[in-house]
Amino acid sequence: MVRVWFGDESQGLKRDRNEFVLTIHRNCADGAASEKFYCDALGFHVVGLTRNPAGRQIFMNHKRMPSFSLALNEAPEEVGEPGQRDFTLDIGMWDEDEWRACRDKLGELGLSPVAEKSSNPFQMFSDYLDPDGYKVRLTYTKRPPNTGNGPDFADE
Repeated sequence: MVRVWFGDESQGLKRDRNEFVLTIHRNCADGAASEKFYCDALGFHVVGLTRNPAGRQIFMNHKRMPSFSLALNEAPEEVGEPGQRDFTLDIGMWDEDEWRACRDKLGELGLSPVAEKSSNPFQMFSDYLDPDGYKVRLTYTKRPPNTGNGPDFADE
């Protein structure tokens, strides 16, 4: 489920009333394992915990993505079979050093990419599987030069 909301949500998810927030909900079998993967490996942090009929709901966001929340719903019987897991969370980065540092952090935690494209210097990605077998893609894209038709992508 994908949900977009705005304003002051319950459970401590404080937001600007004018800010839209995209929340991706998906089921997980083991909330603690998923929390470790997303927080320790990818830099997310827990911003709220609630209960649903099946178990806990863990709401996470990332300081670099304040308008995005990931909600993991503990429901082991509803995670589905590996072939049915078509959910991909693609995290895009403009900075190649940041992309490499994130990949290095995953490696330090013993995680290896299941797929990778690093031969194109303009866009590279690494795919990992979270504890439930869902794909998380880290994508580096080189900033395009300013064409005069959009925001200025000046390097700072």
